[in-house]
This record gives sequence, C-alpha cells and structure tokens, in this order.
Amino acid sequence: MDKVNLLLVEDDRAAAYQLGELLEDMEKFNVSRAIDGEEALKKLKEQFFPIILTDLMMPKMDGFQLIEEAKNSSEVKKVENIEQIFVVVSSLEEKKDIRRAISLGAYDVMPKPVDSELFKAKMKNYYGLYQLMQQAETRYRNLKKQNSELVKLITQMQSIEKRIEVRD
Repeated sequence: MDKVNLLLVEDDRAAAYQLGELLEDMEKFNVSRAIDGEEALKKLKEQFFPIILTDLMMPKMDGFQLIEEAKNSSEVKKVENIEQIFVVVSSLEEKKDIRRAISLGAYDVMPKPVDSELFKAKMKNYYGLYQLMQQAETRYRNLKKQNSELVKLITQMQSIEKRIEVRD
C-alpha cells in the first residue's frame, strides 16, 4: 500500500523526534512536521494531510484551536468524502481536556510519553481507516459515474419511445 501523508504537530523537539522515529519505523507514513498550530494550519492550507498527529499545548496556536480551525476552514485542503483524522498526543490528562479534544473532532487522545507498541498499533489502525475511506470514496465516484451513464441511457430510451409513439 502507498504511504499516507501525515502531519506531526509538536513543539517539544524530543517528543517530535520520538514520535517521528516511531512513525518512520512503521514505513506507512510520509511525515511532515510543524512546531505549532499556526505553522500546521499553514501547511494544511497548502497540502491535504489525511492524518494529523498533534499536541494540545503549543505556542501561537494550541491543538484545540488547530482542530477547530482546520475542521471549519474552507481554506484547508480537503478531499470530498474523506474525513481528516486528528489524533492528539498530550501530557494533559484532565477529562475536560480530553472531552474537549474529542468534541472538537479528534479521533483519539493518547498520553505522553507514548507507549511505543500501543502508539504503533493505534496508528496502524488509523492508517487502515484512511485506506477504507479512500476505497469508499473510489466506490462512490464509480457509482456516481455509473448512475450518470444510466440516467443518459434512460433519457435516450424515453426519447426513442416517444418517437415510436408518434409513428403509431
């Protein structure tokens, strides 16, 4: 399978390095990096990233704002019928913060420091989820095309039927 573009948003260099290494070891992701939400939002406006792995507490723009703005912005690159998967990795452990991240659209919140094996297992699942979304989108486009062709055929048949009726 093809590698998936993933945006890693983390202001802590050590954490960014650790997460980047884990992701690159999986050989499923093309990892791009941003050091805060502001830089991430700029990258999201330039390129489609199906998976965004973000911290919550960052300078300039935090992860909460990033998720909210990316979900609501018409300037962020999106693909029809494919939802961007936001995964939060944060040292914030209060339930209110976790609930807020999930309610804004995050698929998951993982605590820092990450458990390497659990992290890889979850990221493998998100990779698979994106692959399923892609397959569903391809099927949708094919069905839409087939439906359009059927509508044309029906219109042609109705036209022929009218001509036959006129002759009778």
